[in-house]
Amino acid sequence: AEARVAAFAADAKHEFVAGARASVEEGERELAWAKEKLAQADEAVVAEWQELVDGLEEKHRAAAAELEKIERAEGEAWTEMRHGFVAAYHDLRDASKRAADRLDTI
Repeated sequence: AEARVAAFAADAKHEFVAGARASVEEGERELAWAKEKLAQADEAVVAEWQELVDGLEEKHRAAAAELEKIERAEGEAWTEMRHGFVAAYHDLRDASKRAADRLDTI
């Protein structure tokens, strides 16, 4: 019975990590898009939008760092750590939406 529980926990972690990795990769694509839009921006708005892109980049780094913690976690510790990733991902998603809303006007 213990082996089945351990196998289930390992599968659950693997599935979570795979989904989290996909989310972080999506964030990477959004960050690249935001940087491309910033490069096309008029000089009058570059400073304001640079701050927006910098914030997005910071949120992306935070989500990637939380994912790395989960990947290194052993046993059931990852289940507690996933809350940190989920919070970081929500911050990244919200920052991505704000950046997209602002930068899409270019």
